[in-house]
Amino acid sequence: MAAVIERTDSIQSHEKYDRDGAFHWDAFRRPTLYRNHALFLLETIREHPVLDVGCGDGVIAWLLSADGVDISPTAVRMAREHGVPARVGSVYDPPPGPYAAVLLSDVLEHLQYPMKAIEAMAPVTRTLYVSVPFRVPFLYSEEWHYWHFTLSDLDALCTPLGWRRVWSHIGNLKTYAKYQRPRRLYLRDRWTRYLASALRAWRGARPHGALHG
Repeated sequence: MAAVIERTDSIQSHEKYDRDGAFHWDAFRRPTLYRNHALFLLETIREHPVLDVGCGDGVIAWLLSADGVDISPTAVRMAREHGVPARVGSVYDPPPGPYAAVLLSDVLEHLQYPMKAIEAMAPVTRTLYVSVPFRVPFLYSEEWHYWHFTLSDLDALCTPLGWRRVWSHIGNLKTYAKYQRPRRLYLRDRWTRYLASALRAWRGARPHGALHG
């Protein structure tokens, strides 16, 4: 797993929607590798409801009838125009769910802190699907990628955080993997997130200076 370039998370990646428009929809309408990838996920992911983190312009979220979240306001607008219930948000602070599964499709390679993103999914779901592209420079612009992951790299990210790989697949010039966490860890992390959120809300509702009498 090697770093490619340092910059703010996904800036070039999400700016491409401003530049290129809803390019995933264009690719999905033609016989492309992206179309094969999207249809493969449709065949593979049977859980519901699903959260598509990094949903982009919304093709895969639309196919899965999933909720979507993306850092790019332009991408979220495009997804909504296609009927996807998408919102602007960060991979490091996903919607609370709960969701039967979360999808990170071609997201981790764009992130400066991929393990932090995996950790953020713990209170949201027990089931995580991940796809990452092969390192094929003539297909993928490396200016958009911090990392290149193998399956063993994905395991190295997920296993220390309690995720166990239960399935993997190689195809469409991508590596796919499905991870799950024990129910007890999921419930612990979900309860911890709930308490932290409630504490923040309680502190925000107190009059200024109330803690000092």
